[in-house]
Amino acid sequence: MGCKGPVPLIRKLTTELLSYLRSNEDSLPNYGRRYRAGQRISSAFVESAVNQLIDKRMSNAADALGSMQRAPAAASASARH
Repeated sequence: MGCKGPVPLIRKLTTELLSYLRSNEDSLPNYGRRYRAGQRISSAFVESAVNQLIDKRMSNAADALGSMQRAPAAASASARH
């Protein structure tokens, strides 16, 4: 920031933000309009479903790995008897 202070930096960043928003206006959703129309404004429900699927698969994979690790011990124990 130096001797000029924060104002020029804030002005520059604000100008860049406004430029970005204007140039991408067509691809930015209008959340207020969507909300008033009763449309979804969040993807949290999809993210939650994906997380649940991943958790289930990871749990199944951990169970399978655990059973594979226990199998040699069980085989050697049964071979001793």
